[in-house]
Amino acid sequence: MRSRSSVRAALGATFVLSLVLSACAPARRGPGWVPVALDPPAGPGSSVPVVAAGAGDIAYLAWIEPVDSTAHRLVVSRLEDLRWSTPAVIAAGESLFVNAADTPALLALGRDTLVACWPWRMPGGDWPIELRVSRSTDGGRHWGAPVRVHRDRSPVEHGFASLAATPRGVSIAWLDARAGLDAAGQALPEGSYAMSLRATTMRADGRCDPETLLDARVCDCCPTAQIATLGGSLLAFRDRDPDEVRDIALLRSAAGSEWTGVPLERDHWRITGCPVNGPALTARGDEVAVAWFGLARDTAQVRLARSDDGGMVFGAPVRVDAGMPLGRAALALLPDGDAIAGWLEQRPGGVRLMARRVPFTGEPRPADTLAVFPAAHGIGIPRLVRVGVVVLAAWTDPAGPGRVHASLLTPR
Repeated sequence: MRSRSSVRAALGATFVLSLVLSACAPARRGPGWVPVALDPPAGPGSSVPVVAAGAGDIAYLAWIEPVDSTAHRLVVSRLEDLRWSTPAVIAAGESLFVNAADTPALLALGRDTLVACWPWRMPGGDWPIELRVSRSTDGGRHWGAPVRVHRDRSPVEHGFASLAATPRGVSIAWLDARAGLDAAGQALPEGSYAMSLRATTMRADGRCDPETLLDARVCDCCPTAQIATLGGSLLAFRDRDPDEVRDIALLRSAAGSEWTGVPLERDHWRITGCPVNGPALTARGDEVAVAWFGLARDTAQVRLARSDDGGMVFGAPVRVDAGMPLGRAALALLPDGDAIAGWLEQRPGGVRLMARRVPFTGEPRPADTLAVFPAAHGIGIPRLVRVGVVVLAAWTDPAGPGRVHASLLTPR
């Protein structure tokens, strides 16, 4: 087999990677891809990876890593021609908030423009948190001064942000705890108020529009997800009704219009606490897929539903897990329309990061293991994103000091 350098010099990296690895793969109906490790330059203690696909075959991976015993930095590296760039710092300091569920968000706009959003501690303790956003126009090497996303300055939690491109700029959605303060600005007892879902648009000049309240009662700490389609944007989150049913909900905004609800089959999962399990969204034009964890028919499941009209109507969901899911769904769509769904699964001897190829029609491929861990604590949320004809997978291995890992999944 030729070396990576000679292959890269001869042809485009993703095409050749697919060709060479597929030729070496055994002839069987396996999981539907060939994995190859491509770990980023992330050091010990790195965690909370987030991914974004740029134009062509470019991918971006951001993560948080320690600077010293008290400070952290959010960095980003660019993957091009199977090489990671030297990580560039987006933000750093003792106030950078590090949490396995409330992670940064990253969005690529074309080849060289990136937008990053991250939680930042406000004065007064660990949980007063604001959201900051910044933009890079040179592939992540340099970043503009950060801007606070929300007009609200209340010393409460603002977090779990997601990003999507829109005709007017970048849509930013987040969970907001400002309802936890009374009229005098004093904290209300825990459990006596609800988190809300809010959104704004960041314009090309970096300024954020006044925010919009989308839902006054949502699950406390399940991450949100956003995606752009040809006809607008989709936003997925875990809702919360007065009876403590916490199912995944969808909102759609067509070409910058107001957000409206999209029907999605309900799990009817009644739970009195947050399961810390948000949805995953992906799109290819107007082909959309959403994956989530829930307790459907009294059974823990990871399910996937699809739409072929930009998210206006979704079909009946299919179950994709292997029988003992912990959730933390991840999702990507291949060029042929097949989906790759990832999730965490409890198995004998530990926890596995698993993935399954789900064809647009027909039976799903067998589930396969991407990584094995002794326990679920510290893994966080795995990530998948399509880059050209391959899929980049990233996750945190919590063993020892922990470290971010990545692989390319080349479809068979």
